[in-house]
Amino acid sequence: MSVENQANNNKSEDVLETFMVEKKEEDNELKSLYRELEDLKVKQDILKEDSNIRQEKSRVKYEMLEKKHNSLVDKLKERIECPVCLEVPEAGPVFTCSNGHLVCFKCKNDSCPTCRAKMYGEKTLLAVTVLENVEHKCRIQGCDQLLPLGGIGAHRKVFTYRLIRCPATLCEDKVAFCSIIEHLMTSCSQSFAKEDKWITDLTSETGFFTINYNVVEIEAYKVDTFLWNGKYFFLNIRRSG
Repeated sequence: MSVENQANNNKSEDVLETFMVEKKEEDNELKSLYRELEDLKVKQDILKEDSNIRQEKSRVKYEMLEKKHNSLVDKLKERIECPVCLEVPEAGPVFTCSNGHLVCFKCKNDSCPTCRAKMYGEKTLLAVTVLENVEHKCRIQGCDQLLPLGGIGAHRKVFTYRLIRCPATLCEDKVAFCSIIEHLMTSCSQSFAKEDKWITDLTSETGFFTINYNVVEIEAYKVDTFLWNGKYFFLNIRRSG
C-alpha cells in the first residue's frame, strides 16, 4: 500500500471516528432531552391531577355553600310568607301581631290570622328588608323563574304567559298572551273568528279594504280579528249615542 493510500485510510478512519463520537454525543443529547420531556409529562400529569382534585373540592364546597344558602333563603321566605294568601309579599308594609306573626298589607285585618290576637298596625322593617333581598318566583301561570324583586316588573311585561284580558269587549276572560289567538279561534263566544273559523289576512291587500257587518241595535258587537304582515289587529264596534 502506497503512502498516499495509507494517509487516505487514516484520514477516513479519523473522520469516521469523529463522526461516531459526534453521533454518540448527539444520541446522548437526544436521550437527555427525551428524559426531560418524559419528566415534564409526568409533572404535567401530576399538576393536572392536582388541579382536578382542587376543582372537585372547589365544586363540592361551592355546592355545599349554595345548598346552605338556598336552605337559608327558603327559611326566610317561609318566615315572611303571608298565612292568608300563602304568598311571599313583593312590597311592604308587612304587619305583625304582638306574638310576632306576620301578614301582608293586602290580607291585614283586625285580628291576626294565626293566633287571633288583635292587630294594632305594628309593622316589621325586617320582613321588608328580607323580601327586598330574596329572589321571588314569577306568579304567572306556566313560569317558575326566580327573579330579584327589581326585575319582576320588566319580566312580566315581556313574558309570553302573562295574563291579558280578551280583546273582545263583551268577553271578560283573562288569557295567556301567547294563547290569545287560540282563545279567539276556539273559545271566545264573542269572536267572529270563532264563528267564521278563520282570520282575515290583509297582508296581500292593496288600497282600501271594506267589510260589511249586519248592524243591529245592541250596545257592542263581537270582536273581529285581522292579520297583516305577521301582526294581529282587533276591531271592536260599539254603538254610541
